[in-house]
Amino acid sequence: MLWSVILFPAILTAKTRVVADSLLKRASEKFEYENFTEAIEIYEQLMEVGFLQEEMLYRLAFMHEKKENFSTSIYYLRKIQWEFGGKRIEEKIGLLMEKANRERLSPGEVWTSYRLFLHHHYFSLTILLGIVTFLSGTIFIRRLHEILRAMGILSGFAAVLLGLALLEQFFFSPRLAVVMQNTAFYDAPAFGANFRSLPIGQGSTVIIIDTQDVWHHISMDQFDTWVPAFVVREIAD
Repeated sequence: MLWSVILFPAILTAKTRVVADSLLKRASEKFEYENFTEAIEIYEQLMEVGFLQEEMLYRLAFMHEKKENFSTSIYYLRKIQWEFGGKRIEEKIGLLMEKANRERLSPGEVWTSYRLFLHHHYFSLTILLGIVTFLSGTIFIRRLHEILRAMGILSGFAAVLLGLALLEQFFFSPRLAVVMQNTAFYDAPAFGANFRSLPIGQGSTVIIIDTQDVWHHISMDQFDTWVPAFVVREIAD
């Protein structure tokens, strides 16, 4: 009985991987034969259950561009940037923004290199934090030589800074989202509120400041406004 409890999660993980591999193979076949509608459906099913692969996201961006869903293509490029880094992403997004909008508009907000570094290496940095904390604690407890104690103080200080950085990243990293369709921009979270014209278009990347019911308070550059939640898609969801 105990063994079944221990092994059950591993069995589930193995079965999930087999199913994912099967779906990936099917999606790849659909992609190769340019059956983009079905390939997109399968890849997005995999995303819904938390399966992410860089090549898969590039293919989704490519297929949506071919289907002229430019804002969706930009969303997947931003997803690549957040999860894997990617290369020349900004240049490609700029080209897609020109296709998505009649006027030249800003692609919007981006993560800093600092944010991307912390996200891409979060697990490794957490392990490093644990190791440094353990070593500095051991040095203090054992009351070792003064030089080692000084090293313990420095490593403890480094552990505090790293811990604060990881906590800040986890709780306060900006919520970026892509505007998926044209929308009116409101001064308050209500359809009866005043609305105005802003240089924010399809495919623009915005920061979600707050959420109230079915509304998002967003910002981009020096502008902030309210929009219906369904017009934007959060990248790190």
